[in-house]
Amino acid sequence: MQNRELDDGELEPPVPAGLAKLSGPLRALADFLRLDPDLLEAAATASRPMIEVAPSAAVLRRWVKDLPVADKDEVLLRLLRGDAGLLRSELLRRFHGAAAEVPAGEVRTAGELLAAAEDRWAVRQQQLREREAAERRRREEAAAAAREERLDELARDPVRTWNQVDELIATKRPKDYDAAVALLWIFRRWRYGKVRSSSSRSR
Repeated sequence: MQNRELDDGELEPPVPAGLAKLSGPLRALADFLRLDPDLLEAAATASRPMIEVAPSAAVLRRWVKDLPVADKDEVLLRLLRGDAGLLRSELLRRFHGAAAEVPAGEVRTAGELLAAAEDRWAVRQQQLREREAAERRRREEAAAAAREERLDELARDPVRTWNQVDELIATKRPKDYDAAVALLWIFRRWRYGKVRSSSSRSR
């Protein structure tokens, strides 16, 4: 389906129970097969939870009542032949399989599943952009705070900062040279701010 090889109107197959919560091995298999995670999540919305508890007597009674007469006859014959242990396991598997089937009214088409997967992808991309934007803002605010801290240091002791610039340039290492340039930029900003402040006071 993810390769768009099916008609949009083709119906999805029965959705197995537990698809929304894959085990480790099944998750590894999905990754190995490169299944589209958005399409898998879209399909899993119609998957019922894996049944862990034993069904009640009332539920079993209703299920047995709906079994075809031929199936009931076959069960009785196998009981008489001594297949009780194996038969119980088979019947419970059949019961759980029937309970996990998606009702006919909820079966979706391939086009609907693909559209749901695309919607999930769009939401995920939007969330990713929002996280990246928040991270950029955090870095910019941290950098601005660091610059303000350096400006405060310059205001307290500009001579010391100027000496740091000389020391960094003297090492002749590219990394230290870049750090010296950054300090000079901050120093220039501090001087500009100092000049503006003096001009304002003179007025």
